Amino acid sequence: MLETGELGTNKSQPIQLVKGYNKFELSYEPPAQGPKKIRVYWENDSIQREPIPPTSFYAVGRDEQYLMSSLVENGRDLVTSRNCLKCHSSGAEVHSVFTSRDAPELSSVGNRLNQDWIHQWLLSPSTIRSDATMPHLFDKSDESKQMAANISSYLSTLKKGDVESLQTENGDIETGGDAFENLGCIGCHRFTPASEEDEYDRVSLHFANSKFKNGQLSSFLMNSRAHYKWSRMPQFKLTQKVSNDLAAYIRDSAKGQAVEGGRKIQGDVELGKKQFVSIGCVNCHEVDQLKSDRVKTALFTNSDRGCLSDSPQQGIPKHSFSDSELKSVRAFVESKNQNSLTNFSSTEFTQHQIKTLRCTTCHDLDDGQATLPYIIEEEGVVGLPPNRVPMLTYAGEKLLTDWSSKLLTGKLKYRVREHFRVQMPGFPTRGAAIAEGLAATHGFAGNENTETIADERSIELGKQVAAMETGLSCNRCHAIADKKPNAAFDAQSTNLIYAATRLRKEYYLRWMANPLRVDKQTKMPRFSEDGKSTSLKSVLDGDAKKQFDALWHYLNSIQK
Repeated sequence: MLETGELGTNKSQPIQLVKGYNKFELSYEPPAQGPKKIRVYWENDSIQREPIPPTSFYAVGRDEQYLMSSLVENGRDLVTSRNCLKCHSSGAEVHSVFTSRDAPELSSVGNRLNQDWIHQWLLSPSTIRSDATMPHLFDKSDESKQMAANISSYLSTLKKGDVESLQTENGDIETGGDAFENLGCIGCHRFTPASEEDEYDRVSLHFANSKFKNGQLSSFLMNSRAHYKWSRMPQFKLTQKVSNDLAAYIRDSAKGQAVEGGRKIQGDVELGKKQFVSIGCVNCHEVDQLKSDRVKTALFTNSDRGCLSDSPQQGIPKHSFSDSELKSVRAFVESKNQNSLTNFSSTEFTQHQIKTLRCTTCHDLDDGQATLPYIIEEEGVVGLPPNRVPMLTYAGEKLLTDWSSKLLTGKLKYRVREHFRVQMPGFPTRGAAIAEGLAATHGFAGNENTETIADERSIELGKQVAAMETGLSCNRCHAIADKKPNAAFDAQSTNLIYAATRLRKEYYLRWMANPLRVDKQTKMPRFSEDGKSTSLKSVLDGDAKKQFDALWHYLNSIQK
């Protein structure tokens, strides 16, 4: 039920759940005005009121309408993420989230990337990166190889600034290897060739050394968004030294050498410039003063022609779609649903981004466990398990949207868990929409929260509840401003000055009532075994709910 409105004031009639599966059907007529959000809760004598956990739901995936809508939804995501709208017209106004997606900007690519790598990338992107979104434009003919040589020669001339002032990465390889593991890079990347299977489907760095010119790999690690705002690469806040060390380790481990085709075949720079425009590269990639001269073709036409054909013609993009992906794209095109590109669903967007950005490498989600601990157990050399980071299951219910937006866009000015080796990276162009989608997934509208009015008496009582020797000893595991915790390192948690800034009060109260009910692996103790009282009888007569509420007032008074 909703926190506000008529639904939020009434409880439904009790129902008896049978053992095993119970059919659940929800009919909801939204209000004509205002946000249209709904949350469904349950409770009984042993479970306090809580949102029904997502792991309690099971959907039968055989329904024809469900299967078709899933195909169309996945196809829509592929059409927008592969930048199909750069070459095709939808016939309707497209939401800005979709039109803002860019491809790597190439006006200074000659400063950054080696020509041989560019040539090999043009000929066969998927041999360098198995999940490449760049389509194949060339076949294996001599004509294609010549055209790729022309374009790579042209791109190599695109330089800005003092080209001779490039610095080398004078980093330490061993230290860089430790950083590669401790920062979690090992969870998303491997050094084996892209053509080899990887159990965790990680991105190959086999050609990283031959890709970047001297000094440019370190620069990329420092700012992965400098030339590609929609890059899937996380944006870490690295120091120059850490970047140099990482670059040194990556270069030492990346053994792949790009074929010297860009130099063996003499490329024509001027012809390459013309071909860069004529075959449509400029539709996606920005280059100073170059404009596309191609007329966009309709997107909603026959789905087995052009780039969706099983055998597209020379010069027509051929995406590395799997059979299921191609089926999804064709289903979306055949649905002729232009209006779906006008509307934006933050929940749908977020679900796709969690997969695209590989969030479950580090984070548990519902019944799925993060893969990083298994990878480090198999391949790690540092000798330390990774820090267990917060699970994503309840992130939208837990975190205030403004705060999570700052976290996800990389604009947060502090680290919540300073003692963690792994850092939470930012995704500057996607973070705000993901934060909105996380909240919407749990039925929350923006920064919807229970207001806390300053109450000096409650603040003082809350301070007593938090006290070390005479209270619940919060400072044992949590830092409070400058007061460091005194628990063992692996039991330390967040600084409580950030709690009220981050958390929704509803989630905080549910967490305090029974942490293990929310997260079965948490080290947070349960202070009230019966849900009614705590062992601290000297404050508020041991009333658990009153103590937790007073503690919330105290946390609000010290928030930063």
